[in-house]
Amino acid sequence: IGATTLGVLLMLQLHTAYFILFGVIIVYFVEFSLGWVARSAGLKLWDYQHAKYNVKGLIRPDYVFFWIIAVVIFEQTHKLINDLVHFALKM
Repeated sequence: IGATTLGVLLMLQLHTAYFILFGVIIVYFVEFSLGWVARSAGLKLWDYQHAKYNVKGLIRPDYVFFWIIAVVIFEQTHKLINDLVHFALKM
């Protein structure tokens, strides 16, 4: 779900700063939603309640730096694959 949404954002060709902002928001939304659904089903896949900064034990805002890096890697990987596909189709 999150990767598909990030892919749609890439197709919109947003400025990198906006892509990162929306990408991190989507990552947190997906992580919170899936954690909430899992917890509602009786599963506890992860629990951040021990952390100083957490939201209902499902997400940690202090991980934002790592999510930014993940979104940037996703964006760069997508661009590389897109360029390779375009190159291969021109041959």
